[in-house]
Amino acid sequence: ATANALNEVMQSVAGKVPVIDVINPVAEKVSYEIHNNVGVIATKATVNSGLYKKSIRKHNKWIKVDELATPLLVPAIEEGFKNHPITHAIIYNYLSNNKLKNIETLILGCTHYPLLIDEIKQYYGNRVRVIDSPNIVANHLKIILDKYNLLNENNNKPNYHFYLSDITKNFEKISKKFFGKTIDLELKVL
Repeated sequence: ATANALNEVMQSVAGKVPVIDVINPVAEKVSYEIHNNVGVIATKATVNSGLYKKSIRKHNKWIKVDELATPLLVPAIEEGFKNHPITHAIIYNYLSNNKLKNIETLILGCTHYPLLIDEIKQYYGNRVRVIDSPNIVANHLKIILDKYNLLNENNNKPNYHFYLSDITKNFEKISKKFFGKTIDLELKVL
């Protein structure tokens, strides 16, 4: 969604509300840490957009960034093949690609991929640092919410309510994998 719609969303809100995307906070954090060779695995759309490379190099032009489209990972995750021989084969096939040969850091550039972080770390052992993108984005969001005094200080158990342009059975199934329970979904057509 970020690769395809970030500019349009930014233009449509025209600075009236903060927009938090999943690429720029990760790219900025990686840019200011000690990294020389960074790999990014993501969907074809994200890799084709070049947003990770552009964003990282905007902050640090010395970092070498190699991006690799890994489109089979999303359907494998959505079909429940976590910790499965099929997923292991897909991970091995992608991560052994020459584009990622000399990386020291790997960004999981798709919101689905953290569900496979243990398997990806297992492939690399301690040779490559795997970036936990969701935590970086969540910390960035916390900073923004704090800046606008919007943090929930009550520490109540959260209610998850999502607005979607299309509700499918598959999305309901996947959301349960991400959140471990059923969540409230509401159809909203823009």
